[in-house]
Amino acid sequence: GSYKGVPNVAGFSGKDFKLTYSGNYDLNNEEWEPIGKSASYTFNGNLDGNGKNIINLSVNASDADYKGLFGYIIGGSIKNLNVKGNVSGKSYVGGICGYVKGANGDNYSAITNCTFNGNVTAATSYAGGMTGYNGNYTTIDTCRVAGAITASASYAGGITGTSVGTSSYRNAVTRCTNAAKVSVNTSYAGGIVGENT
Repeated sequence: GSYKGVPNVAGFSGKDFKLTYSGNYDLNNEEWEPIGKSASYTFNGNLDGNGKNIINLSVNASDADYKGLFGYIIGGSIKNLNVKGNVSGKSYVGGICGYVKGANGDNYSAITNCTFNGNVTAATSYAGGMTGYNGNYTTIDTCRVAGAITASASYAGGITGTSVGTSSYRNAVTRCTNAAKVSVNTSYAGGIVGENT
């Protein structure tokens, strides 16, 4: 991200990262620019949160897409991470990642054993506690959400706003729980997934 002025870096394909600091990673409610901020600047690496906590995440950008701790992931993975905070954006808004998809059937994306506690708000559509939008070749497993998930138009889910698979590969959301309130003003709201296609 660009927390405290660190430039946003795209890529990291195949690179592995692990959080090791013994305390909480406190972002102090300072405005956070998501890691992988757009389709042109995606995160393609693998992050092991190692059971650590990121607290006081604050993203407040109701006029911009792809918001979360991560903005846009292709063929990457996030696991063993706990996040607390508030995230708002225009569309594709998630507690962990706004928009995630796999690169192909051999290079999928995965979010595993993560938690999010807080508020996720999309000024238009696609809001979820883990991800706003799950594209092709994506799995979410053993994740938990609490707080409130809101899309002012459509597609809000406790875990993901929408999950879009292909005829040959169906995305999987498994062993997840949601305690967040989910609301939309028009259509497609669900306790786990707003829409599954």
